[in-house]
Amino acid sequence: MKEFVLWIRHNTDWLYYKIFETNFFFIDFWSFAHFTSGLLLFLILSYFNFKNKFIIISTILFFYELIEILIVFFTLNIFKPESIKDQFTDLFIGLFGALISKVLFNKIKSYEPINKKNLIRTFSIVFVSIQISFWWVGSYGYTYNFSYLNSNGLNYFAFSGWCLFLIIIGFLFYFLKERNNNLINPIILTYLSYFIILFLIEYIAFYILGIKESSSKEKLPLIFGLIHGTLILHIVYLLNPLFLLIGVKVINKLFKI
Repeated sequence: MKEFVLWIRHNTDWLYYKIFETNFFFIDFWSFAHFTSGLLLFLILSYFNFKNKFIIISTILFFYELIEILIVFFTLNIFKPESIKDQFTDLFIGLFGALISKVLFNKIKSYEPINKKNLIRTFSIVFVSIQISFWWVGSYGYTYNFSYLNSNGLNYFAFSGWCLFLIIIGFLFYFLKERNNNLINPIILTYLSYFIILFLIEYIAFYILGIKESSSKEKLPLIFGLIHGTLILHIVYLLNPLFLLIGVKVINKLFKI
């Protein structure tokens, strides 16, 4: 149990990095998580045709904050203690995410079917790419040998690179899918393109520009002397396209397309 708690603390410490703070307001990387939670909760409740969505979302967010307080009270040390200001901000940002989701959901419904499908697909690809990049880059803790490529909390260089890369892969998959009735072929071609681009980027960064990831001592290459990192990094790199396609499919379903 203790090892599990330490693992959670180690992998969530980066989320507590302060981005903006006033006497009444507080934003850190947890704010992104709460915003996403509100947005997804609205989509899920809409999918199942729940009424009084904002009351339900407010209740869920409130009880989440209550659970956090109880966890700290019983000294389980899974999460760091938060002030009332932090918890108020979490609730506000979660509800703001739900409001954005509502506006987006209602706006998309007014479009023609073909435009609606393309807009939802675009949103899904961008949204899921950002989510994967945010959680992966933040939890892995990318650090490079050039100081100007590093930033506190979340490595913006790695985050923006992964976002752009996954967005390109997402659009490539649907471009291939629309031109092939067999689902397997677009998946194979997308994966092949993913690895070609990934290996090319890694080769240029590592061998030409001399950019090396240095967050851990274990930096073994995956293949061809490329993709240096831990076993977890190798596994995630292999599965990221799959995570992307599954995530996009789920978001599309929530919009009922």
